[in-house]
Formats: sequence, structure tokens, C-alpha cells
Amino acid sequence: MLQPILTTKERRQVYLWYLRVRTMKKEFEVPTVLLVEHGSTDFSAPGDKDRIHGIKFDLPLTERGKREIEPAAKQLAEYQIATLEHSPMKRSTQSAEIIGRHTGITPVPRDRLKPWDSGFASGMTHGVAKDIIEYYVIHANRAIRDGEPYGDWWDAYTDEMYDTFKRAKKTVGKAHVRGVHSSEITAAPAIIKGDPASVVDTKLPGPGKISALMFRGRRWEFIPDWKGEVA
Repeated sequence: MLQPILTTKERRQVYLWYLRVRTMKKEFEVPTVLLVEHGSTDFSAPGDKDRIHGIKFDLPLTERGKREIEPAAKQLAEYQIATLEHSPMKRSTQSAEIIGRHTGITPVPRDRLKPWDSGFASGMTHGVAKDIIEYYVIHANRAIRDGEPYGDWWDAYTDEMYDTFKRAKKTVGKAHVRGVHSSEITAAPAIIKGDPASVVDTKLPGPGKISALMFRGRRWEFIPDWKGEVA
């Protein structure tokens, strides 16, 4: 009679090894920060018809918005994650909670991830408010009526990102995920260059999508539509 190639004990060890490999999460090879734009709300619309939330319109996700976050959450669950922090606004909080359920990471709110308080421009469409917003970005020290100076928001967000970059360099292998607003993602390319508050025109992949900041060749690079790169 032929003897089995593997004993019962050996087969069990092979099976356990297979389970570990199958559930093993991918590691990043460079310091990485992932920015996830919150899902849609009742203000969301294509292009310039999208309305400005600011902090005055703290809207929750729509059912569509919740569905938009699911693919990102499932993708992130395949990777090593160090921290999951988010804006305290409802739309970002709910998005982070969905990500947290998939990744097993507890979401933590951060005030410095709030969007700019755009004052009286809140609720306007981006098309209608374009010139108003550009004026207060260029004159960054002037407070928009019923809001705050754009420069104050820019400086606070810059400080937050620089702190995150320092943390990311200490946790190579694991990414730091941030649940944010479109304004934070739009500003990211300028912030990593050390630019002051400025008008930026970064094209974004949209609600529920992931952008990345990766430290490559001694500098941070912005990837607007992250596809799962680890290096």
C-alpha cells in the first residue's frame, strides 16, 4: 500500500499556512498617506453644479454616497493600515466608519481635517461661487463674511499633513488613511511643495475614490487616482 505523501499533521500545517497567506495584507514599501474623498450627499452634483458644504452644511451621506465608499473600504482592507483619521463632519465620519468596518481600524476624528469655513458662499454651487472663492484664496488673510480666512485653514491643514508625513515615515509598511473633503485633496499637491495658500486646479477622481501621497526618491509625490501601488 502506498503511504500518503503528507501526514495528517503536515497537511494541517500546510492548510494553516495557506490560510495565513490568503489573509495576509499587503505592505507598503514607502511611506504612504491615502486620502479618501467622502461619498455623495444631497449637495453632490456633476462639475460646477456641485454645492459647497463648508462647515455650515453638515450633511450626511446619501444611500448612493454610502455605496460609493464600499469599494474603497474593501480595497483598503487588503492593505496594512496604521491609522484611520477623518474630518469630524458627518459625511467624512460616516465614510470613515464604513472603512473602519472593513479594515478593523477604529476611526479617529481630527479637527484640522475640517474643510474651509466658506461663510456666505456655503450652499452656492461651485460655478456661482468661483470668483468669490478665488478672491478669498488670493487674499488669504481676509476672512470671508460669516467664515474664516482661507489662509488660516490652509496653515492648519498644512500643519496636519506635515505631522502625518512624519508619522508615515516611522511606519513604513503601513499607510495612514485620511477621510477628507475635496478641498484637502485639491490642496495636497501644493502643500507637498511647500506653497502658500493658492488657487489650485487639481482634477479629482470623485466621491469615494482614493488619492495617495507617497514618499519616493526623497520627496513626496501626489497620485490623484490611486490604483493600489505600494511603491
